[in-house]
Amino acid sequence: MHPRHWAVVIGVIAVGVTSCWVAMPGRVGATSVPLATLDLPDLDGDGKAERLHVDPDPNGNGHAMVRLDATRGKFTHEVMGMKAGATLAVTGARPRWHLAEADGKAGADIRLIERDGQEPELVVVADGQGKRYRYVEKGFMKLDAGTVIPGYSVGMVVVGDDAQAMGVLGDKAVTTGAWTPAAPPNARFELKAGPDGNVLSIVYDSQALVATNGVRPGVDEQTLAKHFPGRRDGDRWISARYGMRAVLDARGRAFVLELARPWKDVPGDALLNP
Repeated sequence: MHPRHWAVVIGVIAVGVTSCWVAMPGRVGATSVPLATLDLPDLDGDGKAERLHVDPDPNGNGHAMVRLDATRGKFTHEVMGMKAGATLAVTGARPRWHLAEADGKAGADIRLIERDGQEPELVVVADGQGKRYRYVEKGFMKLDAGTVIPGYSVGMVVVGDDAQAMGVLGDKAVTTGAWTPAAPPNARFELKAGPDGNVLSIVYDSQALVATNGVRPGVDEQTLAKHFPGRRDGDRWISARYGMRAVLDARGRAFVLELARPWKDVPGDALLNP
């Protein structure tokens, strides 16, 4: 990929997830006995196991916070909130667990993406939300199920993911064709695979998926041009630099968006993935 393209991707990622690299020191707000705890494998590469726990809201309003205790730096990360009563039971076994009350009203799925030679990645899904924790160099990169990082990811799916990861993140282990993510609810993706068999591009139309710059399906051509500079080709908007394409309706609104790593836009209307 051309260095200019990578600079764009890195810049967008930095804007979109900078706050996610800042861990919260100590067990913030954890003043009572956890509703549930779960021992995890080493996620951050320091040879020590991590721990997940669900802490009740101190105000007792039926909500709780899923937290991750990371051993590298001894930080506690607030993963996400969830509905929960007085107790939660843990069922399942590595690499998938479920947290639920006896009546089944509250629940969270805890999953691991495991690959040979790499630290496992943590996936948490609860109440229509989803988070993916991937340790990169000096901290956890946290991907939110409702956030699109242009040129990099749609929700919890990263361009380059393999079929095994897709089986953890959604309804089936595929990298091409129709696919449904574990979150957000009712979202639908159309996946395309590259020569290596991994995800090359992600097509989506759910308004629940919002890019880091605010763009979502349904925006007009002027908004696309402002946030994803490029050109129009028939009923399509092409922003090769940002790795985004859109199909426009008769009113010039983007009803379908497609993300891939930044393309190379060349004469003859060819789009390549350098």
